[in-house]
Amino acid sequence: MKKSFVSPVAAQRLLSILLLIILPAKSSCLFAQGFNLVDRVYETPYGEVGMWNFSVLADSAKLITTGNSERFNNWGLRVYESLLSIYDLEGHKLMQRHINLDDCVDHNTLGYSNVQKINNEMYVMAGQGLYINKRAWAGGLIQPYIHFFNSSGDSIKTVIIEDTLVDRVIRGLAVTQNHEILGIGYESTVTGEIATNASGTTFIPDSTYFWLCKFNSDGQLLWHKSFHGIRSVADGTFPVKLLVSADQATYTIAMTLDLGWTSYILKTDSAGNEIWQKSLQLRESLSNHPALEPSSPSSSFDISPAPDGYYFISSTPYKFFETVGQEWDSQYAFYYGKLDEQGDTIWTKQYQPYNDYNYNYGRQIQTAANGDLIMSGLVSKMKQNGVTYEEHAAVFRSDSLGNIKWYREPMHYTRQQNGGSYVGHSLFGLSLTPGRDGILAGGEYNGFYDPFLSTQPNNGNLYGWLILMDSLGRRCPEDTVIMNSPSPCPPVLFDMPTRVSEQESASSIITIYPNPADDYLNIKTIGAAQLLDGSEITISDVHGRAIIHSLYHDGISIYVGLIKAGIYVFTINQPQKGILLRQKLVKR
Repeated sequence: MKKSFVSPVAAQRLLSILLLIILPAKSSCLFAQGFNLVDRVYETPYGEVGMWNFSVLADSAKLITTGNSERFNNWGLRVYESLLSIYDLEGHKLMQRHINLDDCVDHNTLGYSNVQKINNEMYVMAGQGLYINKRAWAGGLIQPYIHFFNSSGDSIKTVIIEDTLVDRVIRGLAVTQNHEILGIGYESTVTGEIATNASGTTFIPDSTYFWLCKFNSDGQLLWHKSFHGIRSVADGTFPVKLLVSADQATYTIAMTLDLGWTSYILKTDSAGNEIWQKSLQLRESLSNHPALEPSSPSSSFDISPAPDGYYFISSTPYKFFETVGQEWDSQYAFYYGKLDEQGDTIWTKQYQPYNDYNYNYGRQIQTAANGDLIMSGLVSKMKQNGVTYEEHAAVFRSDSLGNIKWYREPMHYTRQQNGGSYVGHSLFGLSLTPGRDGILAGGEYNGFYDPFLSTQPNNGNLYGWLILMDSLGRRCPEDTVIMNSPSPCPPVLFDMPTRVSEQESASSIITIYPNPADDYLNIKTIGAAQLLDGSEITISDVHGRAIIHSLYHDGISIYVGLIKAGIYVFTINQPQKGILLRQKLVKR
């Protein structure tokens, strides 16, 4: 049986992107700094059906993520909104908000490097929105934006790059030493040609090209360039990362073409003029098997700086076999190595953590302070029944010559195939702490069929997740887990006292009862009823996964009879004032 590489979640996201185009080693030091390294899955914002983290940034005192949430609008259609979130170093949410784009009917942020720090008080993220009213034909216009925000997450300004004929998308950012901002993405020109398909009449993009832009620190567009020599078929130009040289004179960009099957490097000067370009044909080993055709865009490609060149990670076939009907299929290995300053290969390695039937897809790579490589990806492993696959987010470390030091699957729950559908988690973002001894990873988690969440039916919401690890890949000092198994890390939420806003008087009291609870949970307030107006109520497990969501109203009673017996965390969050109450809840 030939295995499909793309989950419905990934396929849906890819479809939504195309529709946007068409329709328009010092571990003890880390713990000593106060990190409590427990993996956490964050609840979906109330009223929304999904969220995921694409880019993560580990700052000195906070963790920043950018991604998307999705909800149904008044017409019953799914719409996407760019989402900015900030957490403390223990993973507690400090703020979360959508990016406000006037007159935009749908917007998102894509890519794995789409949030960057400019200075201690200013950060920048990027995305794009769909504007119906800016181009009446071709289903609207896609325009990219960069959004500046301060260290608290408050908006400073949003700059939209306007055009009347060209759709553009930003998939990554970089910041120079003098605080100039570089954006990498792609543009699609649209013809007047009309094609009719099963879903109706649409306009078809003519061509998709790599696109590079530069802003000053105030967000003023200095220049932008289209590289018509770097054209992708099937709208598959996906820039991943831009590196600025130490002397600030050159830029090196990693991207994938042809829906992920061609890894590509471009080097330019500081004005965006091409110096050289190289293509890494990772499919060359397929030449002996002409009947084997890729099933999906399974490969990503990323680079990080090396002392005299670049390190890279991707995926490559390493094993071939014949399937039913004499079709060829292959297994994929993590493929990583080192390139010189001209993009030529110095050495390469293949790594597969399991020897049986499995697929390994490289995602991100970072260079540690001592020159080691920190790499991430996705592992798909066949279970013993020979039918069902488990998929795991993977993080592993090698020395500067590619020799593996350790391998981890940091999430303690799996992504499984149920009835032909993939459910579970994907890893997108990877970032190192400022001292480069802590590893932050983030992505999405699909709650469908999750036995950890509840005994009640689950609607399959997507959740964003974050994991902070030390230099050995541990989530806490007790963590010796390498492969997928229950987490040994102790919960960290239970020592937090009951608290209300400091703005309220000492007589303001919020109480939940009964606790322990059997069937219904009630909320009692003394002098705090007004404080709770518009508050969100969340009951989460010890790892932060939301099980029950509700909005507060006077006299509210929450039914908890269907959730499993155990220990949970009850939280009341007021969007304008933050967390008002966080308390241990026992379900009998």
